[in-house]
Amino acid sequence: MRELYLDMTTGISGDIMLTSLAGLGADINKLSEILSKMLNKPVKLELETVWRNAVACNRLIIKCDIEGEPFRHLEDIKNMIYSAECDDKVKDNAVKTFEIIAEAESKVHGIGIEEVHFHEIGAVDTIIDVFGAAFCLNELHIDRVVSNIPVTGYGYINAAHGVMPLPAPATLKILEDIPLKRVDTEGEMITPTGAALLKTYVSEYTNSFAGKVIKDSFATGQKEFKGM
Repeated sequence: MRELYLDMTTGISGDIMLTSLAGLGADINKLSEILSKMLNKPVKLELETVWRNAVACNRLIIKCDIEGEPFRHLEDIKNMIYSAECDDKVKDNAVKTFEIIAEAESKVHGIGIEEVHFHEIGAVDTIIDVFGAAFCLNELHIDRVVSNIPVTGYGYINAAHGVMPLPAPATLKILEDIPLKRVDTEGEMITPTGAALLKTYVSEYTNSFAGKVIKDSFATGQKEFKGM
């Protein structure tokens, strides 16, 4: 059995998840080609090296024109994903992640799932992150995903619906039934996309693991958290 262990030091987001998997050897050139056809516009994914506390980490660069992109409903995103030229398992898992987000948003705002208007999470980069994670996990032949206990910070964030507390309400809704530790650090450490990816793939949360390490990957996003 090939197992992926997520060791999150400061939470998770969609781009960090995708970057981690790309660093393990998933073919992001092939992924870029599939995404370009799926989104009907050129998409190019690249990794750059940045340093976090003297550790060389990968960070994702998405080259894609996102001007004029519309807000999308769940059905729009599902149709887009199911048009992709890839294994059905990839499509099903990507759709499952978006359904998790839509369900959380519908509960938080008190509306039907079909009424959920995807704002930040309907953006092209989020579609790339969610579909990309499904594609890479399938390509890497990951049988099981295990994670350490995720951490979240505190404070506020400016979202499409206005100023919201952290963790964002939809994020907190997704994280129900998942072990969680809040730390005394300000800022958004877990995004709704990151939380939904955990809900989709992680089968166990534990701070220990056993086995032979095949390969490791250090990934980061755009933020840095002081002292972490």
